[in-house]
Amino acid sequence: MFKLLRVLDLGKLCLGSYFPREVVLLVHLRYLTIQCYINSIPSSIANLSRLETFIIKVYDGNVGLPDTIRSMKKLRHLYVEGILSPVAFSLSSDDLEVSQDIYHFETFTLAVDPSPQIFQKTLTKLPSIRRLKCVGGRRYSAESFDGIIKLDFLSQLESLKVVSFQRVEFAFPLNLRKLTLSILDGPGLLARFEQNKLPWNKISAIAELPNLEVLKLSGAFVGETWEMGEGAFPKLRFLKLAYLDIVRWTASCDDFPPLQKLVLEGCSKLEEVPSCLGDIPTIEVIEVKWCHKSTASLVKQIQEQQMDMGNECLKIFIQENFKIWAIS
Repeated sequence: MFKLLRVLDLGKLCLGSYFPREVVLLVHLRYLTIQCYINSIPSSIANLSRLETFIIKVYDGNVGLPDTIRSMKKLRHLYVEGILSPVAFSLSSDDLEVSQDIYHFETFTLAVDPSPQIFQKTLTKLPSIRRLKCVGGRRYSAESFDGIIKLDFLSQLESLKVVSFQRVEFAFPLNLRKLTLSILDGPGLLARFEQNKLPWNKISAIAELPNLEVLKLSGAFVGETWEMGEGAFPKLRFLKLAYLDIVRWTASCDDFPPLQKLVLEGCSKLEEVPSCLGDIPTIEVIEVKWCHKSTASLVKQIQEQQMDMGNECLKIFIQENFKIWAIS
């Protein structure tokens, strides 16, 4: 009765520490989600030749993919979710130089282990990737890697999320539209990774990306002052700054002209925000969560500037501890 099944979602049912062998008999599956505590996918997964989306939820640790995954030509989207910490897939590094490119992957979560050098070579095997999440490993040291991880050759990459990296720089593709840089997926351990953050002067390469529309920074940079250069973020529509030690943030009237939404979260030292935000006609929403008290006052001044310009639609949400204020 189930042999013709096309969609199977077992994401809310923990299957223990083994991969269900019965699943690979469902050869008509297009979509599969499972939750089990394993560190590798069996090679028999290739029996699901029609599979297009594969999602696996694990407890902790990266998940190895078999070489047979390359033969699944219809497989487009591979996601892995960690319950305790950020996790990723790892591809075999054996014979990486001569292995074939994987043109059919569009969405993928890739581990940096065992080294940034191998990670860089692995990226060259994913020329058609459109959405990529990169998870830094626990076994490598950034001190042993002197250079920049190059992503600029990924001409189709539109969305990139980088998690748990250790002071590693990137060369981004010009067509990138969405970018997330995070020390961790949550705020709990950010303070322990202070040495892994980048100085604000390293953000200039991101600010010059001509097609970037969404930028989320969570604990990724260090420094009290962020001075944006003129003409930064020409197409940015959404900006989130979270759990940064920034005190002063300045910008010019030419920066992020089409900005629509700004989120400030956990920036407890932030005392100065760009006054030019009050002159941006496209801005619709500003959210402030757990920031310095003066941040809320400055945001209210921005709203007054917007009202003077005739923009009465700007919505402001301010959350201090467990109190939420909505001003519209």
